[in-house]
Amino acid sequence: MLIRNTLKSLAIATMKTDISSIDVMINKYGCQLLDKAGAKYGFDAVEAKQLLIGIKNKDNALYYNIKMSTAYDEKTDISNSQEINNESKKKGSNIKALENENDMINSINSPTQNATNKAINDLIENETTKTGMLFAHKVLKKNGCKVSHTEKWKEHKNGTKERAAKSKADAILVNDGLRLGISFKSGPGRFTSSDCYETNAIFKSVYFNKYKNKTDGDKIKEKIDNIEISMKKLPKYTPIKNNSTLRSITKEMKQNHDLNNADTEWVNNLDKTTEECNKLWNELIKNHVEYVYDVLYETLSGEYKFGDNDGRAHLLLVTKSSQSQEIDHKFDLRQRTEELDKYLAGTAKQKNPFKCKSGGTGKQMWVRFL
Repeated sequence: MLIRNTLKSLAIATMKTDISSIDVMINKYGCQLLDKAGAKYGFDAVEAKQLLIGIKNKDNALYYNIKMSTAYDEKTDISNSQEINNESKKKGSNIKALENENDMINSINSPTQNATNKAINDLIENETTKTGMLFAHKVLKKNGCKVSHTEKWKEHKNGTKERAAKSKADAILVNDGLRLGISFKSGPGRFTSSDCYETNAIFKSVYFNKYKNKTDGDKIKEKIDNIEISMKKLPKYTPIKNNSTLRSITKEMKQNHDLNNADTEWVNNLDKTTEECNKLWNELIKNHVEYVYDVLYETLSGEYKFGDNDGRAHLLLVTKSSQSQEIDHKFDLRQRTEELDKYLAGTAKQKNPFKCKSGGTGKQMWVRFL
């Protein structure tokens, strides 16, 4: 308890630039903490102490404070366990992917050069003088992160029941004045899996920011309006039986063509909705491919969704699988590039990105994009 309260006091004092408090805390408890954390994470404890006492740069001071907090952030701590549970829910309970994210962050923070921190260094090599000293932490409130939707995004997503913003970034890189969001993707993972409200916000934000005044703007607007109408006509639906899935309902319909109930009605409407939306998507690919690429870019970066806060992803590392740290691709997401477009092309070629999504057996079902 003493250690955790000490670290909290240090962090609060640092953020408020309260020199006297920092001085008191470090002289009373901080030297031992800095020495232990420095030994574990490979930074200079003396330099850290002087930096905190003579604070001139909030980002650098916070960098060392988070290093200290990480060193004593035990997995058995109740608050940490709750955050791990929340992260599991955010990832759809994909524990392997979540564990792989943690391993990737540890690799970035390792004092020993490895493929992960080298990939990050390659992406930011022209923007920092301290490419050998990297530090990343989870996108969590306790780490000083702020994640919120832009006001325009909220307008486009009007009607949603979503309670909290879910960041595109999985980690925040703090390095020599830089503060960049890093997204990790495990293998051929989906760029997004959005319901009608999220899909509308993605499509409309790209349109209004880049295509409203272009010659083909009206044609794009007509198609994305029709996608919105079609998706919203099909409400989320819970099957009659608690052991039903889309597959089981479809199987029953094939076995009994006379079957007619709420399940079959919804599945029939689902087929019509996905057919309509996929047709419109393919028309966008054929006639407005640049718009399609910008939509896919937004699903990865969250540029319009988060603006300049910590939810936005600036860098992307794609691993071979959810159990591998071997990097297949690395991208700077601060702008579209030819290399990134080649990666986006794989998803752009999908003919049927609108499909059914379910919360599980007997749970709600709805139409999703990607």
